[in-house]
Amino acid sequence: MMDLAASLVIFAALAFAAIAWWVGGRSHAQRVEQGGSSVFLPAAAQHGGYLAMAPFGRALARAGISANAITLASIPLAAAAAVAFAYGHYGLGALGAALAFSCDMLDGLVARTTGTASDAGEVLDAAADRICEALLFGGLAFAYRERPLLLGLVLLAGLAAQQVTYASAKAEVYAMTSVPRGTMRRAERAVYFVVGAAMSGLVGHVAPMLVALVVIGVAGNVSATRRYVALARALRERDAAHAAE
Repeated sequence: MMDLAASLVIFAALAFAAIAWWVGGRSHAQRVEQGGSSVFLPAAAQHGGYLAMAPFGRALARAGISANAITLASIPLAAAAAVAFAYGHYGLGALGAALAFSCDMLDGLVARTTGTASDAGEVLDAAADRICEALLFGGLAFAYRERPLLLGLVLLAGLAAQQVTYASAKAEVYAMTSVPRGTMRRAERAVYFVVGAAMSGLVGHVAPMLVALVVIGVAGNVSATRRYVALARALRERDAAHAAE
């Protein structure tokens, strides 16, 4: 019953975001415009999420809660979700994961609202993101520890999350703007993971969660591989151009 209730809360929140975006004139968030969309997560869905979360971000800013505090809060929320997943409570796990992922959006909103955005904050945010995803996939891995095929799906999805992030970091380090942004970035992984878990909590079956893991794992690893290939090609072209000078 708790899993069902938690799943219904998530789908109600998604419906609220969709309504907020529509009623709000289908406005566009600058962060979404910068990040772009993909076939796995249309820009409209991201705009709706930002519009729905913006009032909460302003409220937290007025309450004096710092962006770093929100970032750090994501870790215990993800840990609680991991425990729920480990013991087969997909609805509760989905709710905890949704709250943890929401912190990743809210900390940026608060930082920009209060003018406290910084490189140090971004480093903390990135570290917290990796910890949270490791906890969530770890909870599922514990649950599937005696089911090799399902455990393999979790590991595949976890690898995708790691590699997509690493490919993005490498492209930024070398300032290679020609490298495509790819798919299954943080926002996409969050949506598929939470919706898959919530659906499992709703129907009382693991299948939706497994479908989400397959999508994350396959699309994410393909995307990361394509980005590595594009990055390597761009670096070779840059080095050849420098050698010819």
